[in-house]
Amino acid sequence: MGFKSVLFALATSLSFSVFAIPQIELPQRFMTELVPYMQSRYQKNFFSGVNQVPINYYFHKQANPDGVIVFSPGQSESSLKYAELLYDLRDLNYDVYIIDHRGQGESGRLLPDPIKSHVDKFSHYVDDLSYLINEIVKPQGYRRSFLMAHSMGGAIASGYLARHPKTMTAAILSSPMIEINTGYINNWGAGFFAGALGKVGLSTEYAPTQKPYDPQSSFKDNTVTSSPERYQIRKDLYNQHTELRIGGTTVNWLKESIEYTTKLRETKDVYQIPTVILQAGRDQFVWLRGQNKICGKSPAKCRIINVGFEKSQHEILMEVDEIRDKALSAIRAYIHYFETH
Repeated sequence: MGFKSVLFALATSLSFSVFAIPQIELPQRFMTELVPYMQSRYQKNFFSGVNQVPINYYFHKQANPDGVIVFSPGQSESSLKYAELLYDLRDLNYDVYIIDHRGQGESGRLLPDPIKSHVDKFSHYVDDLSYLINEIVKPQGYRRSFLMAHSMGGAIASGYLARHPKTMTAAILSSPMIEINTGYINNWGAGFFAGALGKVGLSTEYAPTQKPYDPQSSFKDNTVTSSPERYQIRKDLYNQHTELRIGGTTVNWLKESIEYTTKLRETKDVYQIPTVILQAGRDQFVWLRGQNKICGKSPAKCRIINVGFEKSQHEILMEVDEIRDKALSAIRAYIHYFETH
């Protein structure tokens, strides 16, 4: 399969518009139309993850699907946050599975304080996703399967692909968390500091600069999207579904995430299936060099797509229409390419 043809299809698609709800309408329609749409069309179920943590997932099945899409959300995100994306892709004839990672969404929380974003081992995220794909999705014998992910979900998906190469047809990763932006301190220094804090009993405390969820947070202080409407619908979701709220990350989450992604960047050929990374030019949450490095270690299969996303902040799929429509077009073109080749 010619990967250059895939790239051409993606590049061409960026000039096309996508039929989606305009962002100006979202504050009125997200909670009254899109979330109810997902809750009525999608079923949900649980399985027992590592250490018997209940892992929630939503799924929607077609009568005669062309394949399956498995989606891995980012840190602090719930499946319901992606109600708009799933609505926009509703015409694709694919079964869809979307997981709530442990410690967030409707999955089991890991600490007495459910607002803290925590994990014991980053590999547990990968174990959970592996169970969903290998034990629930793959036995159904789909003719093609796509792994989609955002941010931390992209690191988890990458870990899955490294463990289970060539089990999926292709992957598309939005702003994958391959190297966390730790500011003036590099990852080694931040990881060392987090490890030291953990040794003195602070592993479940908030990491430096992290804090509880603030329902009064303002758009002007956010660093993930330039769309005020899409920033607002996330707040609306968490204000109406308080059980989904989650705040900053713990010391141990930081330590584990840095250790895991550092090893991931050093792994050769993580991507042995065609993989596209949608790269946000103004990302303040992850360093782009990490994406470039890991993709460069799988030169035959992985490519960075940044054309059209130069002005995007971290959440490409929650950005302004001008940016987000290009991402939707790229996703559609990517999937349709594999349907015809």
